[in-house]
Amino acid sequence: MAEGLISLRQQRDDLEETIEDIAHDYLSELVERCLVQVGRSGSTGTIKGCRIHDLVRDMCLLKAKEESFFQIKCSLQENTSSVAAEATQLRKIRRLAIYLDDENAYRLVSSRDETNGHVRSLLFFGPREWMPKSEKVLLSPLTNFKVLRVLKVERLWEREVELPSEIGNMVHLRFLSVRFSQIKTFPRSLGNLVCLQTLDFRVWYGDMVIPNVIMKMKQLRHLYLPREYRANGKLKLSTLGHLHTLDSLSTGYCDLKDVGRLTNLRKLKIRVSNSLQNLEEILKSTGSTLNRIRSLIVFVDNNSSEGQAMQIVSSCRGIYKLRLEGPIAELLKELHNYPNLTKVESRGRSHASSLSIEDASIWAKISY
Repeated sequence: MAEGLISLRQQRDDLEETIEDIAHDYLSELVERCLVQVGRSGSTGTIKGCRIHDLVRDMCLLKAKEESFFQIKCSLQENTSSVAAEATQLRKIRRLAIYLDDENAYRLVSSRDETNGHVRSLLFFGPREWMPKSEKVLLSPLTNFKVLRVLKVERLWEREVELPSEIGNMVHLRFLSVRFSQIKTFPRSLGNLVCLQTLDFRVWYGDMVIPNVIMKMKQLRHLYLPREYRANGKLKLSTLGHLHTLDSLSTGYCDLKDVGRLTNLRKLKIRVSNSLQNLEEILKSTGSTLNRIRSLIVFVDNNSSEGQAMQIVSSCRGIYKLRLEGPIAELLKELHNYPNLTKVESRGRSHASSLSIEDASIWAKISY
């Protein structure tokens, strides 16, 4: 989707159809033709994970290489001439995945600037096996990719990764993910990436400071914040009218009132970390948005926040999936009020053994 390979179809029967719906239809068609196998399904029948047969994979990789569509590199030869030869072969490649299994693989992107002009997607993955820690990974060479639309730097937990301020010049980026990488700071220049549709900040480092520039990314559809983070003041999110996924909204560093402006929001993870003032008024003003949410995750930091967490969940009557984390014993007693629920997960100090839920169908939905 980030590369524009999927476009909106003509609306049918006045139904609202998102680009995610279209992508799911295409994936389902591939499954029906046995080109893709379903690895994991969601509670509502959506495809959560998929895989392909090894023979189909080999055929796809061979065809992709012939068409200069995609190529995977796991390592490079140590001598400079071999690195240059590899770079020459990649001048027309549009999509490149690099597994950082050794020190030589990273040299590919910094060997020659002219090899970078065609790349649209660049995927970095950390070692598949443990490697000793080395110096931090500097991503400065990535600024040479002027037309990059997709950048993934994932699973680099053994090395500290530093994002350069020049990343703000990559104005064509639609997808940026640093999931499970060890990144401690983000440059404020990220606010220049106004075309971003997906931003994944779920980093390995637990004390992340998020710059208050996300409100400039008005095309965002999916925003993933770290489980724990800090910010200078409240993060402003009210301008993200296209947002479908918000993970994780911390009541300590985000204003819950902003949710009322997110009319396309369907998935919400919220961390109730402090006492909220005027919560009833806020929930009334955001009620129409909260009723549209289909997947809700609520994390309660302490017992004193449990009552307010209950109020938030009570405002989301249309949810299909609910996950509760923390001391949420009272929340489980109210599940019969949510007719669309197909799956409930409970983690933490729920005291489920002391609950008296008479409806057996509710118990069938709960997993611990």
